Amino acid sequence: FSEAAIKETNGLQKLIESKLDNPAEKALFTKISDTRKAYLAARDDVNKAKKAGDAEGAAKAFSERFEPTSRVYIEAVQQLVDMQRKQFDDSARQVLAMRQQTATTLVVTALLSIALGSLLAWQLTRSITGPLARAEQAALAIAQLDLSAGRGQGQGHAHGHDEVGRLLTAIDTMRSALQTSLNEVRGVVENISTASAQIATGNQDLS
Repeated sequence: FSEAAIKETNGLQKLIESKLDNPAEKALFTKISDTRKAYLAARDDVNKAKKAGDAEGAAKAFSERFEPTSRVYIEAVQQLVDMQRKQFDDSARQVLAMRQQTATTLVVTALLSIALGSLLAWQLTRSITGPLARAEQAALAIAQLDLSAGRGQGQGHAHGHDEVGRLLTAIDTMRSALQTSLNEVRGVVENISTASAQIATGNQDLS
């Protein structure tokens, strides 16, 4: 490895170390850093022995120090990679679970909104059609000369303050006025009948 490659690796190592926030990852990274130092030292010993022409010493340093150290170094790096991959997989599963939960929440909210809207529409329709039906029945009863309050609804029945409620109140007022006029007419007729009977009786007495 060249010095440039070593410097680049050192920079990457510092960058990775600054991104770690898990205690287990930090401990493993410390192990990797220490193992790398031993790995580089063993590599330097092998190179020095080769440059000195000590083939036997180079082979011994390679087999006893460099090869075992490089194996431990690679295994430690692989452990860190596996740990990072597991974290990524866990994060992906959490994101998927949150996505499914959000989708379920949206569906439930939409269904509740539809149900609530349907209930409000039904109540609104009922609040309009019910009083209109009562107004229609009251108008038909008056047209048929039925001036009774009918079904417990008379002048004292409380209606709403909206347009339909005012219509029902007006119909009750009209019915009461017609009932009063009818009673007055009946009283006049009864008085005329009584007077006519008295006149007829007086005429018979004069005869």
